[in-house]
Amino acid sequence: MAKCCLAASRTPVILLCITFMFVLSSCRSERQLDITAHIAAGEVSQEIISKSNCHVLYKQDSLYYYSLLNKEQHVFFSDGPFSKPPQIEYRNSHLLRVCIQGGTGIGTRNGYYYDIDADLISDVFKGLLDDNGFRVAYCKGKAVVIQDIFDKNRFYAEIADFQYPLARTACPFVSVFLPEDGLSVWITYISDDDYREVSQNFCLEAGQRDG
Repeated sequence: MAKCCLAASRTPVILLCITFMFVLSSCRSERQLDITAHIAAGEVSQEIISKSNCHVLYKQDSLYYYSLLNKEQHVFFSDGPFSKPPQIEYRNSHLLRVCIQGGTGIGTRNGYYYDIDADLISDVFKGLLDDNGFRVAYCKGKAVVIQDIFDKNRFYAEIADFQYPLARTACPFVSVFLPEDGLSVWITYISDDDYREVSQNFCLEAGQRDG
C-alpha cells in the first residue's frame, strides 16, 4: 500500500515538471520571436548585418541569427546561431535564397529557398551550385542535378555523362550557369587527364525527368 501511495504522489510532481518545461520552452521561443520582431522594426540596438522587407540578419555576442518575414512583417522562420553569416539574397521579386558556406569549396555550400508569396520553404540543397529563379542546380556525387526548386515532379534531370572523365576530387565542378529560359545549362568542371577546366553546354527538355 505504501508503494502505491508513493507512486501516486509522484505523478502530479512529474506532470508539473513536464508542464513547467513546456511553458519555459514556449516562453523562450516567444521571446526569440519578440526580439526578432523588434529588431526588424528597428526597436532593438543589435548589429544589423542585412535587412529587407522579408528578412533580417543580425549579430549578437559574435554569433549570427536571421529571421524570414512574411508579407505582413510577421516572423515566418528563424534560425541560428551561426559562426559565419548566412548569405541571404533575392533571386526574384518573391524568392529569397539562404545559403550557409560549410567549407572552402563550391561543393560545401548548402542552401534553401523561401517563396514569400506562397509562405513556402524548399528542401535544403547540399552542394548548391546555381539557380535561375525556378530551377536549382546542385551536386550529387559526380553528377549535377537540375530540378524545380519546390517540386521535383515538375522537373528533374541528372547530368553525369561528360565529354572528359571528371577529376578525382571531392567536387570536380568549378561553376554551373542556369540561363533564365531554363532550356540549357553550362557546366564547367576539372578533367581527370590534365586537370584543365572544361565547359560544356547541355540541353534540358521541358518535361525531362531522369530520377
